[in-house]
Amino acid sequence: MLSGYFTARGYKILTAKSGRGALEQVKRRPDLILLDINMPDMDGPSMCRQVRGAVSAPILNWS
Repeated sequence: MLSGYFTARGYKILTAKSGRGALEQVKRRPDLILLDINMPDMDGPSMCRQVRGAVSAPILNWS
């Protein structure tokens, strides 16, 4: 739902279906990270700790 919304407004969107997939996308240096705290294979707080050292983008968590 969010991907379609932002794509329709001209934003380039990167998506992932798991924590591991999200870590791969972070390598592409996003400007903003919208993060579901209930991802498969990794929880949101763990993901935030790993990502924070790699990028300075704001991270928004939701459940």
